[in-house]
Amino acid sequence: MHRSLVRSLAFVLFLALVGMAFAPAAQAQQGIDPADPMVRITSGKTSLDVVAVMQAVGRDLGTGAGLGPELVTYYWQTFDALVLAGKPGTDKPLFVDLYVPCFMPQDKVEKVLNVLADSLAKHTGITQKWIFIHTHFPKENQVYIDGQVMRGCKAP
Repeated sequence: MHRSLVRSLAFVLFLALVGMAFAPAAQAQQGIDPADPMVRITSGKTSLDVVAVMQAVGRDLGTGAGLGPELVTYYWQTFDALVLAGKPGTDKPLFVDLYVPCFMPQDKVEKVLNVLADSLAKHTGITQKWIFIHTHFPKENQVYIDGQVMRGCKAP
């Protein structure tokens, strides 16, 4: 009887370890994590490889601000038309909306802003003069995601 108990416990431990190994993949398939920041980049029509730019920015934010590529959702959109100083614009400006969780401390937000601006300038060739970043701070009860209003947004 003692051996069967040990075998049963070993089997349960094995299942727990297997479950933990697949948990990150399962979480990634469930959708956007409301605790993760999002970066929305908007530009005029561009010939840039925007996927490569976003991947490079993700690496830079990981190195420079501690937000690895697995922690941030990036997406790029373009304007159908852009008029700048009364003339059609194409290559500038670059608008960035940074959506950050309500518990991210202000010093971390500032670090992310600076690294994001440096990285975008480096990987797009657009000078920082033409990069505009604005933040959104979703607060408790103000974000709807995964079929529900997010509640209980407290610092970890």
